[in-house]
Amino acid sequence: LDVNRDQRDYFHMVVNARGQFQARYCANGDQGINNTGSTWDVSGSQIKTTINPDGKQWEAEILIPFSKLGGVPREGSQWGVNFTRAFRGQSNPGSVYQNWFLVYKNDTNYHHPELYGVFQW
Repeated sequence: LDVNRDQRDYFHMVVNARGQFQARYCANGDQGINNTGSTWDVSGSQIKTTINPDGKQWEAEILIPFSKLGGVPREGSQWGVNFTRAFRGQSNPGSVYQNWFLVYKNDTNYHHPELYGVFQW
């Protein structure tokens, strides 16, 4: 989530099927790639996952208070946003990620906030 839409710094969260998560604030894409961003306090957030073993799928629902993202967005403001999932079973091991918005630059690195999609409030 690039909440100030500067296409540089962003909030990054990874969630697994068990509801375990890691949350970081990344000042730039290099921090995201290297997992060196600072800890992002997401206290008060709600993370719920549901596993359906018969359908070989799982779902995640994440609610983050606006207070953890700099406040309630103003009407008309824009956030850079992307959603990525690791998808096991794809034939090419180098492309195991599926993105809401294409963010690759000749690599499989999805830490390119300048290429995120846009939410407008």
